[in-house]
Amino acid sequence: MDLSQNWLLMAVITPTFWAICCVLDCCLIGNKIYRKPSDGAIVSSLFCLAPLLFLFIGDTQEVVMSVGEKGVPTNAVLAGLAFALHLFFYFRTLHRLNDVSGAETFISLSVLIVPLFAWVMLGERLPGHFYLAFIIAASGVLIQCLPAIRKVGLLLLVNMLITMTAVSLSMVLQAGALESHGFILSTVFFNLTVFFVAMTFVIANPKSRQRVVNLFQHYPVVLITGEVLSILAVLSSHRATQLGPSVSIVALIECLLPLMIIAVSSALILMNRYWPLLSSQHESILSLQLQGMQMKIGALSLVMISLLILMV
Repeated sequence: MDLSQNWLLMAVITPTFWAICCVLDCCLIGNKIYRKPSDGAIVSSLFCLAPLLFLFIGDTQEVVMSVGEKGVPTNAVLAGLAFALHLFFYFRTLHRLNDVSGAETFISLSVLIVPLFAWVMLGERLPGHFYLAFIIAASGVLIQCLPAIRKVGLLLLVNMLITMTAVSLSMVLQAGALESHGFILSTVFFNLTVFFVAMTFVIANPKSRQRVVNLFQHYPVVLITGEVLSILAVLSSHRATQLGPSVSIVALIECLLPLMIIAVSSALILMNRYWPLLSSQHESILSLQLQGMQMKIGALSLVMISLLILMV
């Protein structure tokens, strides 16, 4: 049985992989390993070269012929640019507010932006109760975010808004590319675009280049582990978008990411009590993800209600 054909499984796997990556990012930022926002964004973008394996493992001639027949998937290239922008502002947000579950809860407001973009750009029309589900989910997310919005200030709010808008735009553009050009071609051009954005920045900025080289010299295992999971998350998201009934529904399921982050952080703290492996600083960073737990769980409960409405 080919599990990659199950769009719902792919959609649920996505926030699970992302949650582990987000917790690792928090630890890397909290321990001053990622010294600047661009460090994390560049590392994540450079690993997007991996989908080139499709060209070597699969039928290279078929891919080349597809480009000749269908042309370059412009939407995938634009989606890659939007995703690269999202990565930069995402890490800028974490450098100012190293509470990834809180930041991702705010970014989950994309559950309203994605249907809007999908309606305008793809002509997507869904049954009325689907949009009710999106509004309920967004209401829960907004309620949870209001205290943080009051506290973080205007600059951080702008960073999070750009992150949310960019990732929403990326999802919808990639949905269009997947529909017109298929999975492999769209994914390769998406990831190559993100990779070339990072390479351009690295070539133009010697200081960033040296920091990235130092990171790979000192923390190769952590970086490779996190970024492999990140790649798998992106690929599973694209697969769910391609096979699922709507990119908007996939976006709604990915709203479970903050809940997954809380679950991963809680599990690591609990394990550390019985098998002490984490430093006090790491445990403190993980504990930060659990702040305001009741409000976060309450907001995410509305997301769960939204998912139940979709299943009716």
